[in-house]
Order: sequence, then structure tokens, then C-alpha cells
Amino acid sequence: MNVVLNKIFNESISEYPTEQDQKELIKYCKTVDFRFKVLREIEAKEEEIIKKCVDNMLINYPSMNQYTHVKEKTFRDMSIVLRYCCQSMIQDDPDFLKDQLLFWFRTIIQSFGFERGVIRDTYKYMDEC
Repeated sequence: MNVVLNKIFNESISEYPTEQDQKELIKYCKTVDFRFKVLREIEAKEEEIIKKCVDNMLINYPSMNQYTHVKEKTFRDMSIVLRYCCQSMIQDDPDFLKDQLLFWFRTIIQSFGFERGVIRDTYKYMDEC
């Protein structure tokens, strides 16, 4: 959860939220509708976004094609990454993405011996789509 909001909620167990806490919470709440609007747009285009990303990856990294079911597995993995990105956006917490997914994802990519640019380009293609 958003670090600031998490702090507010955890501290409010033992003391009342401060006026600054209230301002932070209101600030966050003002953006929730927009965040969900963006999430719904991404959700509606998820298949198209991921398909473009996977196609780009397989074109630019043909060595990936040696793996069994690479297209399906890459599609699945990139869908997970996109959904974590959305969760991070909803929570307004970039650390959520880093802490919950990116380290794991990097480890998986490296364990298969993919070229160094695969990780960078995966996110670049997703951003472009």
C-alpha cells in the first residue's frame, strides 16, 4: 500500500490522524477516480497491448523462440507485469511494483539466460504500447 497511507492507517490505531494525515488522504482520494479510469482503459486493451509487446520481444530476441510455448508463457508473464503496474498505479506506490514483482521477474529472466536487454526492452515495449 502507499507508504504515506499505510503510515496514516497504522498510526491511527494508537492515535488519531493529524490534519496533515487528513490532507494526504484527501489528496490521494481525489485521484482515485482517475486512476481507476486509466486502469479500465488498460484492462480493455490488455490483450492488444500484451500481444504487441510479445511480438516485439520475439522479433528482437529470436533466441527466445527456442523455448517451448514461449509465446504463451511470455504473454502470461507480461500480463502479470501489466497488472502489477496497474496495482502500483492504483495504490500510488511505485515501490509496490519493485518490491512485489520486478526483482522476481528479473531473476526469472536471468535464470533462462536471456540477453541483458530483454528486461529493459520488455518494459520499453510495454510503455510504448
